[in-house]
Amino acid sequence: MLLFAYLMASMVWGTTLSGLARRLQEKLESTIEHNLRQWMQL
Repeated sequence: MLLFAYLMASMVWGTTLSGLARRLQEKLESTIEHNLRQWMQL
């Protein structure tokens, strides 16, 4: 079922697994950087 949903989304929005992984990586990087900046200011 998840694979079917992914296939439909990729056809509609043109998403790829590498694109999704890249977005996840960017989100994690920004979250970690934000948390480190807050920690360093303490």
